Amino acid sequence: MEDGASDIDSAIGAAESQNDDTVTQETHIISNDCVSCGVCEYMCPLGAIVETRNQFSILKRICDGCAICVPYCPVRAIVPKHRFRERQDNNVAVNLRRVLEKED
Repeated sequence: MEDGASDIDSAIGAAESQNDDTVTQETHIISNDCVSCGVCEYMCPLGAIVETRNQFSILKRICDGCAICVPYCPVRAIVPKHRFRERQDNNVAVNLRRVLEKED
């Protein structure tokens, strides 16, 4: 039984070290789609997400790019920095304005 447990521990250790080597840490930004639910703030292990005036923000001086918060955002407002402009151009508010303008 101990051999099985040590095999599992070895596999977990190998997967963790592989993740450390292959994961590229990337800066993330919270888009305007944020609904201020606070889930991301709760899930961030470093406390890098804080509530600001209109929504939550990621403090880049604290954030290590782990992206643990990303899958927990119910509106998928947390995006990699290189995709931020694209996300802002396609966010819910912008699309709603486009629809309302077409109705005029």
